[in-house]
Amino acid sequence: MGVPKCNNQLSSLDEFEVSTKDLRRIAYTIIAPGLIVVGIFGNVLNLLVLSKPFFNNCTRIYLRALAIADVSILLFDISMVLRLSDSIGHSFYTAVFFAYIEMPLLTTFIAFSVYIITCLTIDRYISVCSPTTFNSFHTCKMAKGAILVCMGIAVLFASPLYLLKTTCWTEICQLSFMDNVTVTDTTYWRTYIIVSELMMRMGPAFVVAILNILIIKKLKALKKLRHKYSPSLKYNKDDGLANYTNKNKKYKDEQQLITLLQMISLLFLITITPASFLSIWYTFRDDNSLGFERFRTAANLLEMANFALNFFAYFLCSREFRKALANVFQKVINYKCYRENFCKRNNQQIAIIIENF
Repeated sequence: MGVPKCNNQLSSLDEFEVSTKDLRRIAYTIIAPGLIVVGIFGNVLNLLVLSKPFFNNCTRIYLRALAIADVSILLFDISMVLRLSDSIGHSFYTAVFFAYIEMPLLTTFIAFSVYIITCLTIDRYISVCSPTTFNSFHTCKMAKGAILVCMGIAVLFASPLYLLKTTCWTEICQLSFMDNVTVTDTTYWRTYIIVSELMMRMGPAFVVAILNILIIKKLKALKKLRHKYSPSLKYNKDDGLANYTNKNKKYKDEQQLITLLQMISLLFLITITPASFLSIWYTFRDDNSLGFERFRTAANLLEMANFALNFFAYFLCSREFRKALANVFQKVINYKCYRENFCKRNNQQIAIIIENF
């Protein structure tokens, strides 16, 4: 079977394209590039800092995988931004990439990132609510196995998106791409979209929200019990300054953990949920509309922000991370100073040799 002709919708979409031109320009040429740059920079810093053993090995395995997944998503977001802003021309390679490669791989890494966050939440839930079984569950072997399972499930649910689009010929004999309506207009495809969104976004978002609520409730209950049965946190000369400082530090760390979990739950729900409804709306819509385009733009930017800001959300309240980050920058500065001094000494030696020569 040959490559079909693209649907000729230009005349009917002229008014629509004009009405959404400013929206696309602001969203995909100003806001989105900023999110991508910040996100890639933050996740690269994340990987550098996670090379230091300030977290236990299992947590570092999860967080490294999360950073790699988020960087991959943001790199694929570059192609999405170029496509949605009409900043890339037609060619054989771009048509094949946008038709068969972009969406399956982008969705795979999105699902992979979401599943890793879910695994991290389950890990924290067991550590707080079931500490007796935590040591047997919290192992490097278990973490690596969970990551492999997450990737396998992500690939499984994202693979059918290979059928979402197909290549086609334009009126001026250029190879382009369009929706594969012979597949996407079927009941089977619509069922797949609903099930995949439940499994890749809505379901994990619900699990993360519920588990974080349970963790926060448990931590607050433990805090009340400690206040009731433990000695007061007020300074006592008999306890000594060191003991008082340790108690204060422990309570501050617990409060920071509660705040961080609340922020993660809120950020995850706000940024991931709209993208789920976007996929379903995209599948069931009859035609493009200004309302759909506005919602599509907002959902894309929110989801992009989630993967760009994961770095800041997870480590904003971590004192250990800030220390490790400062250590990384200090090493960079020291190396730069060493290089400058080394080059300066070499230049001085070369100048002396030239004079003597």
